[in-house]
Amino acid sequence: MPIAESKTLHPKSDRLAMTASKTTDIHPSLKIDTRKTSIEHSERNFFSERFQKSTLFTDVFSLNISLVVGLFIAGFDITMFVANYFVWIAFFISANSIWLTIAMYNDLYKWYEIIKPRRKVREILYVNGIFFAVLSSLYYYVFFPVFYVNFLLPAMLLFFIVNTISHLLFRKHFQRKMPLFKYIIVGGKPGTLNYIQQTYQNTYKKSVCLGGFANDPTTSCLWLGDYTQLKRYVKQNPFDKLFYVYSDLKKKEIKRIMELCESRFIDFEIVPREIDLIEGETRLISESNLPTLAPQIEPLQRLRNKIVKRTFDIVFSLAVILLVFPWLVPIVAILIKLESKGPTFFVQSRTGYWNKPFGFIKFRSMTVNDESNVKQATRNDTRVTKIGRFLRKTSLDEMPQFFNVIKGDMSVVGPRPHMQKHTEEYSDLIETYLVRHRVKPGITGWAQINGYRGPTETLDKMEKRVQYDVHYMKNWTIIMDIRCVIMTVINMIRGEKNAV
Repeated sequence: MPIAESKTLHPKSDRLAMTASKTTDIHPSLKIDTRKTSIEHSERNFFSERFQKSTLFTDVFSLNISLVVGLFIAGFDITMFVANYFVWIAFFISANSIWLTIAMYNDLYKWYEIIKPRRKVREILYVNGIFFAVLSSLYYYVFFPVFYVNFLLPAMLLFFIVNTISHLLFRKHFQRKMPLFKYIIVGGKPGTLNYIQQTYQNTYKKSVCLGGFANDPTTSCLWLGDYTQLKRYVKQNPFDKLFYVYSDLKKKEIKRIMELCESRFIDFEIVPREIDLIEGETRLISESNLPTLAPQIEPLQRLRNKIVKRTFDIVFSLAVILLVFPWLVPIVAILIKLESKGPTFFVQSRTGYWNKPFGFIKFRSMTVNDESNVKQATRNDTRVTKIGRFLRKTSLDEMPQFFNVIKGDMSVVGPRPHMQKHTEEYSDLIETYLVRHRVKPGITGWAQINGYRGPTETLDKMEKRVQYDVHYMKNWTIIMDIRCVIMTVINMIRGEKNAV
């Protein structure tokens, strides 16, 4: 819902009177005094600078204090400091320079620190991770042979804690005192207007859309008038930002409005007309002087995230193979052989990364049959053995897939791979089905821990599974993978009700 929405549309005469008055009628419950707003607008700029300087100074101070505390935690001898005085000074200067470079490059000191706390903590964790990697490399390869003091880990842990708390406290303080952020929108269809307002509600919290200019009234926000009234409004009403989508004004008139905004400290930003077509975050691509917008790159398309995920896959899979397989595989193999003839393992061709087929390994849970590659298991399936039913219920039949992970065909967490026959069928029925193959398939997945595991007798079940898989791809974090693993273990202990 838009922040400011009028229940009645003002006729032209009322609109002119409104813009000429000192009080602008934005909403029946919200009256804004333009003289007060002008003062707030100037105060916002000072708030911005104070916030950035305060957080920057606090970070530098807490960094140096953390390094000193880390030294004493590690049992630092003061005589060593005196003996290597200039070397220590060089290290502290290097640490501060590295922090400021990394923090500013990653835009850690933004004035609109009213973003959600979870997102802020994630930003701080990311910046601290890079800082620790760079500083520890410098320390151990350059300074460590001189110092012989292992203090860096406790110092960096302390700094991260203090850094996070201080940023959240500053955020809370300035959020309470920050003046209301006000903006208007020129042009735009209802979808675009709602998109802009929802974005600023989620980002700034304390923001209000004063209204929009269009040739025809709209219910998405308060109608301030047609495009011919825009220049008058900019001259007479202070606000923070003007979003320009489109208008039928001539280029010369639009540039004049841009100059008016600039002279009144009002940000002028151009929004693509079809911005609401792109779901989620967008990225700017600039080719020479041609800027274009595209959907944000999925997390697992970035090299750094691929490395993090692959490292987790290898470490976790090796731990399972070395600690669990030596005793689990012989027991399961004997039980399978005692009940039915055939191999211990079942290998099936399934669709993997970028639609490439691979050999999918499981403990055999069925009697040997000719339909295993074309027919999905169903409830009370006579092909499933007694031990096979237990293996499926506890998900133990999936354990051999850790070898697929080590080989590189699969990941610990990802969309579950399907038989090639099902891939061909569902790719024609569900438009987004093949999207899930842009990441490696997983032993467990986001859809599975949310209840979409087992047979997909109806199309809507498969659509829901695909929906969860796509959500995982677009919102991946290593925390999601860890959560999936933990929930899968819990479900293994409880027993999967959807397993057949």
